[in-house]
Amino acid sequence: VMRKYWMIGKQMAKTTNNSNL
Repeated sequence: VMRKYWMIGKQMAKTTNNSNL
């Protein structure tokens, strides 16, 4: 489950650098 979240976070970080929250 974490792997899926990590992939989504990486893609989101590409457009938004607020994925660290």
